[in-house]
Formats: sequence, C-alpha cells, structure tokens
Amino acid sequence: MVALQLFSAQLSVGKKRTPHDGAPEQKGQTAEGQGLPVLDVSDYGRLLHTYVTDDGWVDYAGLAHERGSLDEVLEQFATASPAAYKTKPDRLAFWINAYNAFTLADVLDTVYGKHQSVRQVGGFFDGRKHLVAGEQLTLDEIEKRGRD
Repeated sequence: MVALQLFSAQLSVGKKRTPHDGAPEQKGQTAEGQGLPVLDVSDYGRLLHTYVTDDGWVDYAGLAHERGSLDEVLEQFATASPAAYKTKPDRLAFWINAYNAFTLADVLDTVYGKHQSVRQVGGFFDGRKHLVAGEQLTLDEIEKRGRD
C-alpha cells in the first residue's frame, strides 16, 4: 500500500510561499510574470490530514462528506501549471499531488461502496481522463508526467 501524503519540496502545509520560493503565494493570484493560476494546497493538506492515517489508510466515508472540498482542489489542478514551479522537486510534488488527488476522487466515484479494489474497475488507471494543467490525462499519464 502507498501512503498518501501532501508532497512539498520546500515547505510544510500552511506556510505560504512567494513566487521567489518556487511557487505562487495564494489561491487566486498568479505566478510573477507568468499569468498562471495558483495552486493552493492548504485545503488538500487539511483533507489528507483529516481523512488519511499516518499508515496511509483512507477514511473514504468521511472524505465523501467533503467531496465538494476535494472537487475544489481538483479544479485548481485543472488550470494550475507545473511550469509555475521553479525547481524540479516542486514540479514533481505538483504531479504527485495531482495523481493522488485524482486517485482519491476516482476511488470515491468508482470503487468505494461498489468494489473491493481499483483492480476490479476497468480503465481505472488508463481510461478515465482528468483535466490537469490544461490537458486531459489519465492517471497513468499523470504519473508519467511526474517522471519526465
């Protein structure tokens, strides 16, 4: 099992970053000189801290009650750009967080209460598309972007 956590190369959840730190400062603002939407991971971090144990177990019943908050995080990934992050570790953190956030949503949509495993859902990793950084990508493609 893979433990879910908020990945951040240079900061802990809750600390604001400036564009000079490698990432934009607040939701609704843009990266300096780039006009790119900002990704604010504070709510995503709160969701993970609330519904994912230190061992990586997810309380899907609890998370389902906050699906609206998760959807807001997913909407940010749709328009945010990894190019707004100046360092390779920050860009990798972007892709890891996107992958994990969309995986949580997909489990809620297709697995939770319906199947025992993602393996029972055809196309779970290579069929469903997600809007990330302005592109429609499968989970496999999101993972590959993080590796590239």
